[in-house]
Amino acid sequence: MLEPSEFQRAEERHEDVFLARYGSLRAWALRLTGGDDARAEDLVHDVFVQFTLTRPGLARVQNIDGYLYTMLRNLHVSQMRRERRRQSPRLAVVEYDSVEVALRAADPRACVHVQDDLRQVCRYACLRKETSKAGSVLILRFMHGYYPSEIARVMCSSREAVEERLRVARDEARQFLKDPASLRFIAGKKSPGPSPATNASAQSPEELLRDLRRAVFDSRRGVCLTEEQLAGLYRGGAGGPDCATLAHIVSCPRCIDEVNRIQGLPPLSERYPTDSLGAEPRRKGSGGDDEGTGGDDERTRGGGGGDNGGGGGDDGGGSGGAGRATAEESRRCEGRRRAQRAEAQRRPRRGDQLRRGLQRAGREAHVPRPRF
Repeated sequence: MLEPSEFQRAEERHEDVFLARYGSLRAWALRLTGGDDARAEDLVHDVFVQFTLTRPGLARVQNIDGYLYTMLRNLHVSQMRRERRRQSPRLAVVEYDSVEVALRAADPRACVHVQDDLRQVCRYACLRKETSKAGSVLILRFMHGYYPSEIARVMCSSREAVEERLRVARDEARQFLKDPASLRFIAGKKSPGPSPATNASAQSPEELLRDLRRAVFDSRRGVCLTEEQLAGLYRGGAGGPDCATLAHIVSCPRCIDEVNRIQGLPPLSERYPTDSLGAEPRRKGSGGDDEGTGGDDERTRGGGGGDNGGGGGDDGGGSGGAGRATAEESRRCEGRRRAQRAEAQRRPRRGDQLRRGLQRAGREAHVPRPRF
């Protein structure tokens, strides 16, 4: 361990090495920043702080000028990426698979802005569902938390068709966030229901999710179909709901849960853990799993006993009583399971791979290794 006097001398050595090259570093920084004097100076100062804090072994660095230039360049690249992310936050929110995932991934400092974007996406979807199934698909995926394979069963279509409609809806939603008037099929149209109110402060995720879902339900148009009429839509060869019928179904809690029952899907109340806490366990369904291949849905099965399982406590958790999970523990477990299943369901988009590559490159490039 260095004594205080040795520590100070080590700091001074690195400071001297850096300051001796300050002029050339500033010249390099000016080239990197396109001649922006203020940004170049800030960049050099940031490198100075990083260099004197990390204090690489100078005796092991063969080319100190190259080492410092690499630090300068990598820090500049990192700053440029952060700046690009800061300048385009409105493009990011609709890229997530659901409102819940978008809220979980949001920077806490930008939470109010992200929530406003989510309200705008909700407004777009409520308007668009009346003229395109893409709007209804976005509501099912983004607002209600349906997996693509489940949406395909609600629509009586292929998963590929669902993925394509999601792509179209996301493209349109991004454009709507930038300029709502630029979409001719939406420009000037009044929302079929009250839009979610904006707030000066961030809501809790549970409050926002409830408000968004309420806005979707308030946008409902048309009259409800009878149980027989809904069942007829899903009989062999019927073709499924048309655009107007699907728009009503996704915005009507009674109709969508009837469709869930017909198709053997979990009810709407189980789509978010905060909505299902304290609810009665759902009976074992006779429909298929998320891939439509038959069997019970994982979200409706008991853990290993009781009424939902076969040999333990009332809720399928073993013996019940003192060992039962608290509501908060259940919420966390369900959230983790849903996130894992959602990840297994989703198909990676090119943007996801690019983001992961940039993040990995940023971590690896931030501080260069000394050459031995």
